[in-house]
Amino acid sequence: MCTAELRSVVGAALLEGKSIPINYKMECDMPEIAVALNSVGEIDVKNSEYGIFIRFTPQIEGNAVIWSCEGEPNNYIPAACKLNT
Repeated sequence: MCTAELRSVVGAALLEGKSIPINYKMECDMPEIAVALNSVGEIDVKNSEYGIFIRFTPQIEGNAVIWSCEGEPNNYIPAACKLNT
């Protein structure tokens, strides 16, 4: 969903103790989707056409970054997201 590359970049920055690259330019094949990144590494995905909002939140566990997510409406949230919340 247009966030795998960004999650990888954010995860690497967090693990290396670097600042979050909030100006990172990301290409998405779905122009109706807006993706925003904040200074703590949370990634917000919005689709105004369908009223969809998903937030991916990183958490460092050992030497890995684990992503959880939440969003609405529930019937549009990816199954993988539901497993991680």
